[in-house]
Amino acid sequence: MEEPAVELKVSLEWRRACATFRREIQTVLSSRSLVDHLRLGADGLARLGRRAAHTGLPGGDRERLEDLRQRAAAWLREEPPGSPDAGRRLWQELLDFAQLLCRADRRPEVIEHDRDLLSRARRELARKRPGAQSLPPVVRVLLDGLFGLDDELDHLLERRRATPADLEPVLARISEELSGSGETIH
Repeated sequence: MEEPAVELKVSLEWRRACATFRREIQTVLSSRSLVDHLRLGADGLARLGRRAAHTGLPGGDRERLEDLRQRAAAWLREEPPGSPDAGRRLWQELLDFAQLLCRADRRPEVIEHDRDLLSRARRELARKRPGAQSLPPVVRVLLDGLFGLDDELDHLLERRRATPADLEPVLARISEELSGSGETIH
């Protein structure tokens, strides 16, 4: 049995990997062909599959991940590539599965970790002078530990000019969601 700290670390690394994968495949939708989409998706699934054995991801999800990767690879091996309709359905399934994977690990210790970081970040923001236009470095560090929890938060933090006023409503929403079931995080 792994130590709780190790399990938490693995869970957070899995969340980051899944969020990165989901964002990679979502950002290419308008700029690449279906073949490129599925190739990128299959490669990403292979990377996740290598990590999945170490994450505690349920066996059914690991099997579905591998099945989806194999079906995408088979579609890509066809000459010419498989039917566009089948490829689009496969692509949609891949997008849906990426969403599912990112929500799979909502263990109590992960939720508690997230609540703690949010609380600490909000306290640090409250100490800032009113109207401050920059985030204290400590807040960025704390919120980096939440990467993959919430798309809106991730996008705000990517903007180097996100202000405390930009963050506070997002942090309040996430805190509220985590105090409930924790399942409505975006």
